[in-house]
Amino acid sequence: GAPGLPGMPGVPGKDGRDGLKGAKGEPGEPGSPGLPGKTGPIGPLGAPGDPGMMGVAGEPGMPGSYKQKHQSAFSVMRQTSEHPLKNVPVVFNHVITNINHDYNTTTGKFTCKLPGLYYFVFHTS
Repeated sequence: GAPGLPGMPGVPGKDGRDGLKGAKGEPGEPGSPGLPGKTGPIGPLGAPGDPGMMGVAGEPGMPGSYKQKHQSAFSVMRQTSEHPLKNVPVVFNHVITNINHDYNTTTGKFTCKLPGLYYFVFHTS
């Protein structure tokens, strides 16, 4: 007679044993880049750079006087009812004028910072 129709599928079979390990395959395509890492520590300072170009010249200054001389002058008063001590400088504690701060009202001493001829006058009453 004629062959019959195929039967119903059978029950799955039992797992077989693993086969032998195969040879290493070819390298694949590179993956996409990962996320950026953490910022590293600050490195040491580098060597100084070369000097820059010279800047633009400034505006001319005010005209000066070549005959102007440096001066030192002071005028002070002693405003106290106490008598000065013996063998120590007399301290004049009130300043009227003290150009260049050459007279020190704490020590009572005048410092000669400019060479030259000095003229001192004092009055007591």
